[in-house]
Amino acid sequence: MPRTALSIFPLTEVRNLRFQCSEPALHSHPFHQIFVLTRGGGTQTMHGETVTFKAPWVLVIPRGQAHLYLPSAESEGWSIGFTDEYLPPGSTLLASNAFPAGGVALATPDIAERLCGLARILHEGEGEASGSCPTVQFHVLAAFLQLLHHACQSQKPADRSLPLADHLLFQRFTRLLDEAYRSRWEVGRFARELRCSQRKLATICQLTLGKSPHAALEERRMIEARRMLTQGAESVQQIALDLGFEDPSYFAKAFRRVVGETPTDYRNQRMGLNPEWAGNYPPAPRKCQGSGGHPAGRGAGARKASADAVFAEN
Repeated sequence: MPRTALSIFPLTEVRNLRFQCSEPALHSHPFHQIFVLTRGGGTQTMHGETVTFKAPWVLVIPRGQAHLYLPSAESEGWSIGFTDEYLPPGSTLLASNAFPAGGVALATPDIAERLCGLARILHEGEGEASGSCPTVQFHVLAAFLQLLHHACQSQKPADRSLPLADHLLFQRFTRLLDEAYRSRWEVGRFARELRCSQRKLATICQLTLGKSPHAALEERRMIEARRMLTQGAESVQQIALDLGFEDPSYFAKAFRRVVGETPTDYRNQRMGLNPEWAGNYPPAPRKCQGSGGHPAGRGAGARKASADAVFAEN
C-alpha cells in the first residue's frame, strides 16, 4: 500500500479459502485496518490473546500493531485499510491501545449493514483514488468511523471530542509511545519531547484513553510483554530488561498489577506447562461476550490462514 492510500474490498468465500491455504504468522502494517463482518466469524490474535468471535462483529487494528486475523470460510463483510492521512480530525478510535484486542460485537445486524453500505460507497469510488486523499472518500470514511465510534461507544471508556491541536498532540503521543515504550523514559520526558506540560498531557490522555499517561505507558509495555511471553522464548528476566525495567521484580509487580497474574503464570497458562513446548503452540483463545462467540481449540490458529497476508497485497 502506498504511503497515502485507501484500500477496500469485500470478504468472500473464495478469498477466505485462499487465506486458509497460506501459512499465517503474526505481522503488522504501516496502515490502519478495519474488518466488519455480517456473516461467519473467526479468530483474532493481538496483545498476546487469541479471541474467537461471531458476526455481527468489528475488528479494529491500529497501524503498526502485531496481529493475526483468521476468518472462517463463510465469512462475509468488508476490509478497509487506510493511512493516517485519511483519519478525520478528533478521531481517537484508532489509538494504539484504546480498542479491545478481539474487537467488539455490534448490537444488531442493522448496524453492520449500515457500515457495509458505507464500505460499498468507498469501494465504488476507490478507482478514482489518487496519491492525495480524495475529498468524497475522505468524508465517507469519516462518516464510517463516526458510525463505528457510536456503535462501539458503550463498550469503550468515555471519549470526548478534542480540539484539533489537542488531537494532533494526542496522535504524536501515541506514536512516541509506540517508539519509546522500551526506554526508561518517565512521563516528564514524554512531555518534554512533545513540548507540552505534564498536566496538559495528563488531561488529553484522560479524555481519550480514560487513564493517565503513566498508566498508558505501563499498559503499552504490558501489551508487548504479553506478546513476548506467548510468542517468544526469552526469559522473564530478559523480557523485563528489554522493556526498560532494571529490576525484574518490579516488572513482575507491574505485570501483575495490569494483567492480574505473574508473568510466569501467564505464560504457563497460555503456552502449556512445559516451557520447552511453549514455542510450538499459539495462545489458547478466550471466549468473547455478547455475540455468541465460542472458544476454539488450542492450535487452531496455526492451521488456518491469515486474511491480512493477502489483504495487504490488494
